[in-house]
Parts: sequence; C-alpha cells; structure tokens
Amino acid sequence: MTANGDVLPAAPYPNRTAIGVNRRHSIKEQPLDPARLGPRNLQTTQRRRAHVLPLQGLAKDRYLKSDTKSGAFATRGVNLPASMDQSPPDDPRRFAPATLRNRDAILAQLRIALPASGLVLELASGTGEHAAHFARHLPHLEWQPSDPSPGARLSIAAWLALEGLSNVRLPLDIDAAAHAWPIAHAAAALCINMIHISPWASTIGLLRGASRILPGGAPLILYGPFRRSGMPLEPSNEAFDRDLRARDPSWGLRQLDEVARCAAEYGLLLDQVIDMPANNVSVIFRREQPVR
Repeated sequence: MTANGDVLPAAPYPNRTAIGVNRRHSIKEQPLDPARLGPRNLQTTQRRRAHVLPLQGLAKDRYLKSDTKSGAFATRGVNLPASMDQSPPDDPRRFAPATLRNRDAILAQLRIALPASGLVLELASGTGEHAAHFARHLPHLEWQPSDPSPGARLSIAAWLALEGLSNVRLPLDIDAAAHAWPIAHAAAALCINMIHISPWASTIGLLRGASRILPGGAPLILYGPFRRSGMPLEPSNEAFDRDLRARDPSWGLRQLDEVARCAAEYGLLLDQVIDMPANNVSVIFRREQPVR
C-alpha cells in the first residue's frame, strides 16, 4: 500500500496477502451513517471493523504482510494471527480497508480514460473489491480480474458472487512478469499498487504484456506512488520507500521517467499523469497506433 495506507495488491509472489492500517483514518473513529452507506456497504463496513480494529495503532501508514505458509503477520516485529486479513473460515472474501478511501477517486479517472465498451483487464486484483466496485459503476464494460495468488482469486470470485454482477469474468491466474498471459486481447488494462511491491522485472512484464494485448490507442492505467523528476519526494513516501527496500531490496517506488522509457520501448506512450489524493498518481499510457 501507499504511505497513506492504500493496500498493496498481490504482487507476483505466491502465498502473500496484504492489508492496510491507517491511524489517521481509523475505522473506529468513523461513525456509521446507514443512510449514506446503504445496507450492503453498511454490512461490509461493520464486518471490516470486526477484523481491522485489533490491528489499529500497531503501524501508522504502513502495511502488514502475511505469509499463509507460516500463518503469521509481521510488522516491525509484531506477530498477529493470519486470520486478521480475511473473513471467517466459511467466507473466502478478503478486505482491504483502504479500498473505501481510494476507489471513488480512481473510478472518477476510469470514467474518463476507459473506452465506451470492451474488456478491461485488471492485473494484481488483490481482494477483488476494486473490480466489484468498478464493474458495478461501469456496467457498459466487461471486467477481467486476475491475480497470481490462489487465495486472492477465491476472494475475488466470492466478492463477484456476492455482488451478482453479470459483466465480470472469473479471475485469471496471471503473473505480470510472465512472458505468456492467458488472455489475447483487451480494450484496456489496469494495475493498482503493484509495481512498487514487486521486482523491476514485474514492471517490465506488465508493460510487455499490456503492449501485446492492447490495440492502438487503448489505455494502460497505473495507480500508486512514484518518484518524479524535478519534484521532491514527499516525506511520507520517502519513509515508505525506505521501509519497502528494507523488506526487499528489489522493491521500492519507481522513477516515473524510467517506467515511461520502458513503456515506450513496448509501444506504450505516456499520455497523462494525474495527481491523486494522499501522494498517489494515476498514470495513463496509450498503445501506439500501428503504422499504416
């Protein structure tokens, strides 16, 4: 997740999940408004509180990593039960608290950038909450979520079943770094909060794969924190970057110029960089039009 607590979706590492904790936006401190939330969101928020409240205050603006093999969370030496990031045993859904904070800001940009029709491929869909939210609000598009984690794919499928959406396909097993993806074409591609928590090879794979499946003019939309030339890195993102690199030297906030140069090598041209809340950005690339 980003420095404000945005969730890190499943990167190309199997058996890992992530959830967010943010004391500034404490779930406990936010009163529930049934009229505003509606029955479905009210029930979801109540369930999230039940699983997230035990974590609050343990880590400010950071993330908790869990390895399902060991069954333990770890954040700065604090070990917690692995069940904290998911529903009861009979419910495979996972919950990313930051989704409620960033999903509408991202949705506003998707309304502008996405085509009027077609299939949208989401890489590293994580819990599946973003896919369900976007599909519900953009019913004219068909959605294809994906994730390399079996647990994440179960969560995605469970969220989609709950929503009863007819414009979403079952999640695919896609590792962004892989040379072959089990999908041949898409009208757009989306990747939220992945490239800073995966090796650079995953970014290359993401750009290579998107270039292969997108037609001319189609968008690849990235969301997350970046380093930008000529702009000082925000203190919160600087601390977040140090924390990421301490956990894995191959992780860290990427230089947007480097990402754009790599994208151009695969025929993806930088179109827009849009400032988003909490020191994140939306980056839109467009597939180069074929030469006639």
